[in-house]
Amino acid sequence: MSRTVPNIEGHYIYNYPIPTTEGVQVHRMPPCAKGGDSYQVIADMEATPEEIFDAITDFDLMQHTSSVIKEIIVHKRDEEGATIEMRLHPEIDKGTFYYRYAFDRKNTQMFFWMYDYKGPNRQWYAINVETRVYSFGKISRIILTETFVMEKGIPNADAIGLFTGVGHDMINRTKKRREMKKK
Repeated sequence: MSRTVPNIEGHYIYNYPIPTTEGVQVHRMPPCAKGGDSYQVIADMEATPEEIFDAITDFDLMQHTSSVIKEIIVHKRDEEGATIEMRLHPEIDKGTFYYRYAFDRKNTQMFFWMYDYKGPNRQWYAINVETRVYSFGKISRIILTETFVMEKGIPNADAIGLFTGVGHDMINRTKKRREMKKK
């Protein structure tokens, strides 16, 4: 179920070797129009795109398997999307993020964006994320592109380590969901 994508993401699908093993790559992308940092997380694993999509949109499982998320409260969820609030571990951020998700399960893609943030030291102006899952035979590739813009005066951080953890979290969440289904 691979699709032609007429943007920079296509470069990472068609100009990289077809995945044959599990792994995570993180690439820092050019800044967005507002000066925000963009990162692209590429996670390859042996699973179907649908299996991965179901795992990465399972907020209960996400809360219990993420290395950065402390708590998720789901306010609304249906086939088209979700509205959640999320708290990270305090050493990462002490505030509460409010996200809206849009799901396209048929094409194994989702978009989500921060619509509000409340906390003692607001750092984030905007966070937008696009996630798609592609099939390469028995290996599927998750491509997560995240752009974040910091408030004026706050320098953007190098987040390669954070996003490497996010890539491994998506793989581990898919494996955990698979184990839970077997029981």
